[in-house]
Amino acid sequence: MSSDTKLTLTYFAIGGRAEAIRLTAAVGSIAFTNQSMSSAEFAEAQKANSPTMPFGQVPVLQIEKDGTSQTITQSDAILRYFGKLAGLYPTDEIQALKVDELMAILQDAVSPLVMTVRGAVKNHISESDWTLEEKLEIRGRWLKTDMPKYFGEIESVLKASTSGWLVGEIVTIADIRLFVGLNWISGGILDGIPTSVVDDYPCCVALMEKVKSIDKIKEWMEKYPKPYETFDFKP
Repeated sequence: MSSDTKLTLTYFAIGGRAEAIRLTAAVGSIAFTNQSMSSAEFAEAQKANSPTMPFGQVPVLQIEKDGTSQTITQSDAILRYFGKLAGLYPTDEIQALKVDELMAILQDAVSPLVMTVRGAVKNHISESDWTLEEKLEIRGRWLKTDMPKYFGEIESVLKASTSGWLVGEIVTIADIRLFVGLNWISGGILDGIPTSVVDDYPCCVALMEKVKSIDKIKEWMEKYPKPYETFDFKP
């Protein structure tokens, strides 16, 4: 990336869908502006159909270069872009394919849980939202079926790995994405999902520790605690 390129990542003050992008920037020493958006600012931008927030959703990335500006949506697309800049996305085509596969598996794994957070109305399932009991029932079924299905496969990939990483010999965006996802699932913020949910997947737990022990991620977490403010990250 040329030195005259300015990157601005806009998202809420939480980790969420932007966290893997931020951590990738930290590991790869990629300068960017972290633009923290409040719920009120988000609602206003949605109402105004802001051109800087296509589809009325975040995260969004603004890329400014040579007097022009582009707005990019979709967290995984932005994550791959940062991954390429950071050297955390493989140049080997097959390894890149494996990274893409694992990220898609992770998305499939967490999608039902995300739906319970968004609710039945926003997911166009019903005109009335799920009750807490209904959400707990959905999450209970997820624990019995989707958790072993998807994370059992990821556990097998890590067991077969000689490096402890998902793909190849170094950390990739797939590892960081898994780290963020497992932290969210086991973080105690989802009613009905115990904090011990990953305990039966020791290789996944070990990977979480490997990612957390990366010096630049430790430095990021110490310097930029949540909730995030707006700041310029200048490595």
